[in-house]
Amino acid sequence: MAKGGGNKSFVLRVDAATMEALEQWADDEFRSINGQLQWIIADALRRSGRLKKQETSRSIRELAASYGLEVDPDALVDKLTIGQRQRVEIVKLLYRKADILIFDEPTALLTPQESDALFDVLRRLRDLGKSTIFITHKLREVYQIADRMTVIRQGRIIGTTTPQETGMEKLTQMMVGKTVPAGRRQPHPIGEEVLRVQDLSVRSRAGIALQDITFSIRAGEVLGVAGIEGNGQTPLAQALLGLCRPASGSILLSGQELSRRTAKQIRDAGVGSIPDDRQGMGLILSMRIFENLLLNTYDEKPYARNALMEDWAAARRDAQARISEYSIAAADGSVVVGTLSGGNQQKIVVARELSRGCRMLVAAQPTRGVDIASADNIQNRILDAAREGCAVLLISSDLDELIKVSDRIMVLFRGRIMGFVDADEATREGLGRMMLGEAH
Repeated sequence: MAKGGGNKSFVLRVDAATMEALEQWADDEFRSINGQLQWIIADALRRSGRLKKQETSRSIRELAASYGLEVDPDALVDKLTIGQRQRVEIVKLLYRKADILIFDEPTALLTPQESDALFDVLRRLRDLGKSTIFITHKLREVYQIADRMTVIRQGRIIGTTTPQETGMEKLTQMMVGKTVPAGRRQPHPIGEEVLRVQDLSVRSRAGIALQDITFSIRAGEVLGVAGIEGNGQTPLAQALLGLCRPASGSILLSGQELSRRTAKQIRDAGVGSIPDDRQGMGLILSMRIFENLLLNTYDEKPYARNALMEDWAAARRDAQARISEYSIAAADGSVVVGTLSGGNQQKIVVARELSRGCRMLVAAQPTRGVDIASADNIQNRILDAAREGCAVLLISSDLDELIKVSDRIMVLFRGRIMGFVDADEATREGLGRMMLGEAH
C-alpha cells in the first residue's frame, strides 16, 4: 500500500529488472494485452518459437483449469471482457512458471463481481504455493485479500502489519501521515435544470458508442455515471465538451444548444472539464505548472489583453496559491509538469478547472491515481462546487466514490442507460449487476 507518489511503481520496476521470477507483472491497464488484440490467446501465451495451435490450446486449458481459471485459448482477446482479459494475463504468468506475481491496481477496471472472482483466484494461487504482491489504494481490498500489509510513503517503508493487527483508520494514518475524515455529501438545495441531454447518439469507428440516451442535471446536483470502461462514458464526455459531433439528439445548457458548438465555445459558456486522460488531454507535460494552470484563462484578464500575455507575475502568484491550496508537491510554479507524479499532475488539472468557477463540470475519473487524502480533498471540492450551484457529471470507475459524492447514479451498458439509482439507496453489488447488463 502506498499513497500516490509513494514510489511503489518505481520499486516494482527495479525489482522486475533484477529477479528472474518476475518476468512480467499485471497492471491496471493490461498494456501487454492491449498490444496483442488481434492475436488469439494461444498465440499470445507462446513463450518462444512456433507451437502447434492444438497442442498449445490443450496445455493452456489444462494449466488454467488447474488454477480454477476459465480461459478459452481459441478466443480473440478483443472480444473478451476486461475481467476475462485479466485472467489471460494471469495464465500467461503461470505459463511462464512465475512463482511471484505482482498486481498493480488490478481492480481499477473491474465490477465488484469481477473483483471478487479475482480475489478467489488469488486465494487459490496462494493455497497452491504462489506468492502475490498486490498493490492498491483501495483499503477495502486490502482487508479482503492480504495476509500481510506493507505501507510505503515518499519512497520509504513506514511499516508492515496484518489486517488483524491494524484497523482501517490506523492504516490510513500510516499511508498519508494523518487522519483522514470520512466525509460524505451533505444535503443541500437542488436548483433549476442546467443540462438536458435528449435522445443523444454518438457514432465511433466501431459503430454506435451511445444510443438515444436522455437525462438531465440540475444546479447543485451531482449525477454519477457508472459502467465498465468502454460502455459509452468517454463518448458522452466528449460530446458534452464539443470534442466529437453527435450523430443525433440535443445537448442543452440552460436552454442553449451546445451540440454544434466548438470546444472553446462550450468552455466559454461555463463548462469545465477534468478529463480521464490527464496527460493526453489535460496537461502539456513539457510546460511548467503556472503555464498549465493558464490553459483555460491565458487570453483573459488579469493575465492578458487582446490575446497577448502581459502579466506573468500575476500568473506565477496565482499558481503559487493553487499549489498551496491543492497540496501540489512542487517548490513553485516553475516546475515542469512532466517531472511530477501522476497524482500531483491530476491535482493541477483539478485546481485549474475548479478555481475558475463553472456552471457545469464534467469530471471523468477525477481521483484516479491520487492518494486517499488528496482524493478526499478533490471529492470535497467537487461537492463545494455543487453547493455553489454547479451541475456536476461525475464519471468514475470507483463505485464507493460514486455512492459517496453523487446525488443520483446513472448506469451505462453498451451505450445505453440501464437505469438511475438514488445514491442513498445504491449498493456496490446492485450497481455491479446493472453494469453487467441487468435491468434495475
